[in-house]
Amino acid sequence: MRLERTLNDGERDRGYAVEARIPWKLNLSAAPHIPPVPGDVWHLGVNREDQFFQDGQKRHVLSMWCDPGLEKPDFHVPSAFGRMVFGR
Repeated sequence: MRLERTLNDGERDRGYAVEARIPWKLNLSAAPHIPPVPGDVWHLGVNREDQFFQDGQKRHVLSMWCDPGLEKPDFHVPSAFGRMVFGR
């Protein structure tokens, strides 16, 4: 993961980039091709939780990658998952 942020200053954070490995040995029966080919689309549920202490209390900030057009996103519902389109 590559952070584009400043330590303890969320106001100036720009974001982060994540690189992941997906083992092709997993049960990926819904995938059109293994390994994927350019143009394949996978729907992924990607979630993140930040934990920190503020005023002596443990706090949690949850975020998820989902369809931005949803009125009420829910990371338990596959139709709300984000789309990953494979390139070359």
